[in-house]
Amino acid sequence: MIHTVLKQMGKEDWAHWVTLIGFVVVLYMVASIVDDLFQKIRGVFLFQG
Repeated sequence: MIHTVLKQMGKEDWAHWVTLIGFVVVLYMVASIVDDLFQKIRGVFLFQG
C-alpha cells in the first residue's frame, strides 16, 4: 500500500526500497516463527525419547 502511494507521488526509488525493507522484515518474522515451531517439535520428541 505504501508502495502505491509513493509511486503515485513520483518517488519510485523510495517505493522500491520500502517494498524491499518490508519483505525483509516479513521474512525475518516468518523465520522466527518457524524456528520457534522447530524448537517446540524438538522438545516434544526429546521428552518422548
